[in-house]
Amino acid sequence: MIPGPQSKEKIVGCFRDNCMSSLGKIMKYQGKHINMNEVINYWLLQLPLKYDKKEACEMHQLLVDVAINNPLILFTNEVNVSKVILIYG
Repeated sequence: MIPGPQSKEKIVGCFRDNCMSSLGKIMKYQGKHINMNEVINYWLLQLPLKYDKKEACEMHQLLVDVAINNPLILFTNEVNVSKVILIYG
């Protein structure tokens, strides 16, 4: 069976969600070894995760943890503040 456009969208969406989850886990566990300012901005622009619910819950919890524990990294610009409000608002 040839997958239709909706199936392809879901496959690509799940792939993207898992990639962003992997990036989030790298930030969480290896953050000292990467440029967090660059990575967190890219990661934040990819949220909210929509296709992989398990990974979405983990990454949205990570976003809360970052906001509480490292607000200076997360809220470095107005775009990030707006994005966080859109995700949780």
